[in-house]
This record gives sequence, structure tokens and C-alpha cells, in this order.
Amino acid sequence: MKEFEEVELKYLLGSDADLEKLAKSLPGSLNQLNQQNIYLDVEGKLRARGCLCRIRIENGNSEVTLKIAGGIKAGVSSATEFSETLTSQALKQVESKEFSGALLGMQCLEKLESICGEPLTTLEEWGRIRNFRRSFQLDQGWVVELDRAVFPDGTVRRELEVETDDPRGAREVIDGILRDLQISWHEAKESKSCQLFRILEESEGES
Repeated sequence: MKEFEEVELKYLLGSDADLEKLAKSLPGSLNQLNQQNIYLDVEGKLRARGCLCRIRIENGNSEVTLKIAGGIKAGVSSATEFSETLTSQALKQVESKEFSGALLGMQCLEKLESICGEPLTTLEEWGRIRNFRRSFQLDQGWVVELDRAVFPDGTVRRELEVETDDPRGAREVIDGILRDLQISWHEAKESKSCQLFRILEESEGES
């Protein structure tokens, strides 16, 4: 299981046109990924403890990630992350929505159980997001990720993310790029998962 501290800049872009203009202008294209992000919980126990459990499937590969004590301030996201690769058999169980079985014996599940203080035998999906991600490497070495995420209600989130240990330096570079391209943006105030949870809550309130 990999453990690391993640610090990211998060910018929200105003339109698909701005997203495409930026994608065409950035150097160092690395890859394009179609992602399916599945979020798990046990009766809200993980979220109540400030935890996030996500299974990400992209281009035939899959990984489970646990985020702890995450948050966003002034467009900078930070969290402690633990992640493990899922086996092909575990991926089949995920596709059958047998989430507890898929994670059985994995260190991420053991970490979740230690946080909650009880066995988690009934992990269930509470939501998912489809995302198209394109990655680019800037001359300074930072990797820029451009996301077009689609939520269950059709809401589209267009986002630029940069993982960095120098948020101020990265912000100066990214702000300059966006300014030169005359791209409208604002700082993200919530993560994709928080936006998903809010959308689902609002949908339940309307029904």
C-alpha cells in the first residue's frame, strides 16, 4: 500500500471551449484516460470520520484509494492518501458490486476498519463520476491534469489540477498561462466527491 501527502492546486474552468483551448495550448502531452470513479461508504460512517474511499477504473486498470482529513482552502487541496492496485479478480467483483469482497484482505480496508473501530463488511456505493482526464508536463516539471467530470444529474465540472510541493510557484505559472489565453476560471471550493455528495443530497431533497 502506497502512502503519501497530496497537495494540489484546483482551478475550475468556465466552459468546454476554455478547456479545449487550454488542452491545445499546453506542452508535453502525456496521456488521455477515461475514468470511472466509484465512492464507497458504510451508512455514512467513513464520511462522518473525514474519510473517503474511492475505486477508480481507467483504461482497464483499477485502484482503491483512501483519503483522510482532506480539505480545500484558497484553491489548494490537501489530504493523506493510501492506495492499492486491484487485481483482475477484484475488478470483476467491483463490476458485480461486491465491494467488500473486492477489498477483502487489502491494507486499505484494514486501515478503514482501524479508523472506524469495527469490521466493514457492508461497503456500498453511494455515487460515481465519469471523468475524461488529459495530462501534460510543463517545462518546470509539474504535471497538469485537465478533467471533464460528468455527475449523475448531467452536471459537468471542468477542472485543472496540479500536484505540487510548491503551490505558490505553481500558481504563478498556471495563473500566467490562463491569463495569456484569456481563460476564465475560479478557485475550487469543494472536491469532486463533495460536489457529488451535495448533488445527490439535493436530488433526494427534491424527490
